[in-house]
Amino acid sequence: MASRTLRGGRLSFLTVGLLSLAMLPDTVTAQQPPTVLRPEALVRDLDSSDPVVRAASASLLAQVAESSRGRRFRPGTEGELAFLRQAAGAALARKVTDPDSEVRRAAVVALAQVRAEGTVVAAAWSKALADADSAVRQAAASALRMYFDRSYELGGPLSYPGQLPPVAHFLQDVHALTPLLRQSLESEDPVIRQGSLRALEALLDTMENLPEITGRNIDPLAITEEVTEPVRQAILPAVSAICSLLPVVVSVAHTESEQTRRHAVLVLEKTAVLCDPRPDLFERREGGTGRLRGRLHRGDLGAVGTEAITRIQEGLKETVPGILPLLRQPPDEVRLAVLDALEVFGPIASQAVPDVREQLRHSDRFVRWASARTLAAIGPTGNDRATVAALTELVGDDDLDVAIAACRYLGHAFAKDCRPALSALSRAAASEERQLQYAAVSALEEIAALLKGEAREAVPGLVVALRSPDLKTRQLAPLVLGDIGPEAEPAVPALQKALQDEDPDVRQRAAQALLKIRSR
Repeated sequence: MASRTLRGGRLSFLTVGLLSLAMLPDTVTAQQPPTVLRPEALVRDLDSSDPVVRAASASLLAQVAESSRGRRFRPGTEGELAFLRQAAGAALARKVTDPDSEVRRAAVVALAQVRAEGTVVAAAWSKALADADSAVRQAAASALRMYFDRSYELGGPLSYPGQLPPVAHFLQDVHALTPLLRQSLESEDPVIRQGSLRALEALLDTMENLPEITGRNIDPLAITEEVTEPVRQAILPAVSAICSLLPVVVSVAHTESEQTRRHAVLVLEKTAVLCDPRPDLFERREGGTGRLRGRLHRGDLGAVGTEAITRIQEGLKETVPGILPLLRQPPDEVRLAVLDALEVFGPIASQAVPDVREQLRHSDRFVRWASARTLAAIGPTGNDRATVAALTELVGDDDLDVAIAACRYLGHAFAKDCRPALSALSRAAASEERQLQYAAVSALEEIAALLKGEAREAVPGLVVALRSPDLKTRQLAPLVLGDIGPEAEPAVPALQKALQDEDPDVRQRAAQALLKIRSR
């Protein structure tokens, strides 16, 4: 009766724990009743003749592991975690072929929670993913994600050297589980494919949140070469393993399910984030040090990090042709996911420029906006006339946010090629929309700094900007006119009037601009 109730899913964890305690041999309970919650006792109970006890023991081992990891960064937990990873992991792996399906399901989940060694898990889950019972297969697919979801236990500041071995173990597990992840990604079962994508997402999130091995909260004398070497040695094999899966992820991105396609593209984006060289804007807003966003760009990895970045970028570059067809297919949500990924790819996605440029004329404003942003992230390719022309058209877009984005990215990424955009930017600088006006003047600031007098076509719009009700625009316009220099002579009357502005910065900058314009 108890076994049937367990299979029906109606027993709580507390009930399961009490039931397993009641069914333990009398010799065990008589000596030490609480011993049921000790990992050593739970491992012994995995060999009980009662399937309810075996399943309960597996479930309780998972809970014990989760509780132990909850005390992270505290010296003294290493021994228990090592026992769970090795001894408990090996015992649970044997239960994946248990005659009772509920025991198999519980063992599959517990293997993820105890963080069993990758080689052990790979063999066990390979069997579970082919199990005749769909509940076991689904449990294995979910367990993949749980296994790699270690950001909480591994991430955060480094506090003591004992945190580093689990980091090395994680990277070793990534390498060991790659064949299984490939098998899962290639499965015909959509549930298993989704599980493997979620696992890869969790894996990449954990990689991104790994602590810096030089640690700011620890005595630097404690971080020796001997302590950090296992982490450095494990980085490149883990990165190579991830890269080997990228072609399979691209194949999954062409499956029939919209959700799966979006998820596969997201995995590619998260892979690119590992080597994203841009500043971490969130950390900077929170008062941090302004470190780089991509984990592999942080200096603690040295030459190993540089090599890892190169491998990832080479792998991602090979995926670009495979995901570009998704830009030409509905729905727009998938198209936006591809644009977001290509934005993080940056310059390595230069071959995507023609396809992305086509999206600037898309009917959906979010697609147009994302396309402009992506082109700016990819940056100049040496032949950007068509891109500048397409972005120039967007300066007059009906959607204000799209027009602002076009102005911003023209100045930020294509300033030296923006002669054809000067007329459109001048009109935008004269706009009554304050945000658009400021965006246009900001773009002209970057363009004029490079083109100098060749930017004279923008002067009419900048004259209007000198009278803007927006203070930031009035402060910026004189600087741009000063960069244009003598070719901005038509702006002299407006600059002289700006000498009477109520804002001292406007008055000062207008005077400086007049000096530059008159200094022939």
